[in-house]
Amino acid sequence: MSHTNLNLESFGRAYRSLVRPLRYFAWRYMQNEDIARDIADDVLLEFYHNDADLEQTKVQSQVYRAVKWVCIDRLINAGEEMSDAQRLAVALAPEEDDPFFNAVLVEAEWLNKIDEVGA
Repeated sequence: MSHTNLNLESFGRAYRSLVRPLRYFAWRYMQNEDIARDIADDVLLEFYHNDADLEQTKVQSQVYRAVKWVCIDRLINAGEEMSDAQRLAVALAPEEDDPFFNAVLVEAEWLNKIDEVGA
């Protein structure tokens, strides 16, 4: 699929604004920096390849939800011992108003705002 320069520029802006909070968000689920980085980058690229406008707030919300479900899937299928926080995240994931998701989302967004002020 061919993407225009405008789409690439838009993706670049969205990537720069979303990648750090998404990586933190994924890290809170996975508790592994390398895996969190891979998940966040893979999800962002998947949205880009599907021509999603990542600068829209609605799409950004979908990106966070996608990261959540990739993390939950990996936790369930990893076959490794999960921490208490990870077990809680898996248990709460199906809830429509998932408190773990909401808390981590707020943390990620606040850390992003702090980074922006400090930059």
